[in-house]
Amino acid sequence: DQFKDKVTELALGCADGIIVQLPLPKKFNDIKYILSDIPARMDVDGLSGKVGAQTPCTPLGMMTFINEKKLIDKPHKRALVIGRSELVGKPMAQLLLDNDYTVTIAHSKSGMYTIQRMAEQVDLIVCAVGKEKFLDCTHINGIVMDVGINFDADGKMCGDCYIGDPEAKTTVDLRSPVPGGVGLLTRCALMENTVRSCEQLEEEMRSGRYEITLRESEPKD
Repeated sequence: DQFKDKVTELALGCADGIIVQLPLPKKFNDIKYILSDIPARMDVDGLSGKVGAQTPCTPLGMMTFINEKKLIDKPHKRALVIGRSELVGKPMAQLLLDNDYTVTIAHSKSGMYTIQRMAEQVDLIVCAVGKEKFLDCTHINGIVMDVGINFDADGKMCGDCYIGDPEAKTTVDLRSPVPGGVGLLTRCALMENTVRSCEQLEEEMRSGRYEITLRESEPKD
């Protein structure tokens, strides 16, 4: 409750944005309960799922990068999103759909044979499963955006994707290495969302439409 009280305090103080850095300690087991007091406009991380909340930062950053670099510059664009999380997989699939991609969604339970075959037939792959050496990119010809953050047996950070046969001639285009990949895109998108939230608040205050309503905190058993 002290945690939620702090969120309420920030909301009433007209903060430009509020983020809750996840993962939280295990004692905070109900994340949605904690996020519920963040007003939609101030949810610059896009975690609450509320109507009017900002677009989650990692998908937004990747989509901006893909469009600005014109990574897929063709009329019929095919994408495979591997992962179905609320933070990356689902919003990434929606953004791709909004940008005229034909989108297939797979996940860790789809079966590796099926995933590998689909991955070899699309123009763009977004892999966000969170499992080391999940996708072998040796025979993939498209562009791969690796969102996974894992650590190998030596404690070295790595993604979900890898080249299974280093000696093979491969044309895969890994546009987001791990580390050094989507983290910067995520931070840029977070700043973009924060600026957008600030501008929205200023517009509401100028027009006299600014109003904030917070529900009463619900008791927890």
